[in-house]
Amino acid sequence: MTFKTHNLDGVVMGEESTQGVAATVFDIVTFGHINNFTYTPEDNVLQVKGIRGGASQHIYSKNVDLLHTITGSITFMPIDLKFLQYVAGGYAEATDYTVTSTKLVPTSLTAKANYDNTNLMQIRGIVLSNLKLAVTDESIVSVTCDWVGYTEEKLTGQVTYVEPTVEPLTYLDTVFKFGTQEWNLSSVNISIAGGIGSKRGIASIVPGSKRIIKQIYRSGVYAPSLDGVGNIEDADDEIDLYNGGTTPQDVRVDVDVTITFSDNTSKVHTLTVTDVRLNKFALVSDDADDTTKQFTFNGVGKDTTAVGDL
Repeated sequence: MTFKTHNLDGVVMGEESTQGVAATVFDIVTFGHINNFTYTPEDNVLQVKGIRGGASQHIYSKNVDLLHTITGSITFMPIDLKFLQYVAGGYAEATDYTVTSTKLVPTSLTAKANYDNTNLMQIRGIVLSNLKLAVTDESIVSVTCDWVGYTEEKLTGQVTYVEPTVEPLTYLDTVFKFGTQEWNLSSVNISIAGGIGSKRGIASIVPGSKRIIKQIYRSGVYAPSLDGVGNIEDADDEIDLYNGGTTPQDVRVDVDVTITFSDNTSKVHTLTVTDVRLNKFALVSDDADDTTKQFTFNGVGKDTTAVGDL
């Protein structure tokens, strides 16, 4: 059973003080302009069969419910980079805001989402597990996040989604640099695997909730990667950077990648993927007379940081 909620239907989110305990305030978390929100509950049913005789011996004797899980995704058009804290885990404000990765599980969220004209679903314990930020020529910046959660409950009532007054970020607001080289890209994707898992465990449980997830944790490494398509007139420097020199070297250097956005209020937001090493850099133009060549690339990084104006 999968539910999908568009922004016109209504979805709001709020930070939880304790993981899995419903938030009480739903106006402190913004994901910019939300496109859609999906959630999918699933139940693990175990069919068992005891020793039986007679005509029914070939039929399962019992259905047993085991773990109840809930996962989903959210797609939105960001207005800044503050949302990264819910994958990276670290957030601080001073004269600007800073997002860093930590080994701790990011702050969990509660979502309320309308699913018909009179009812809504409240999902508790949401933690973002994976993220993809996409910048495409002639388009608005888009972010899609997968998430895992504790559980959900049906409530009577409706929520109203209020769109931010700040315009979403677009490709026109974007500058991409690979090290010190500014690349002319038609598209770039920044992906982050948050390494998030969930489990029930063997523990004392309040009656009536024994099938519910009780822990969300970091189950793997925090892993950023990127890929994109661009155009270039002279690829000499880029090829040398990829190879580590004029010929492939035994050890290549890592380079920081920055993608900087300037919103419609002149605030600047910069995402840095640190220590990137390219897996691929390929010229794909099939015309030797082209003055501008198209290229594709992909690479992996070690970490991310984000800094922006408040």
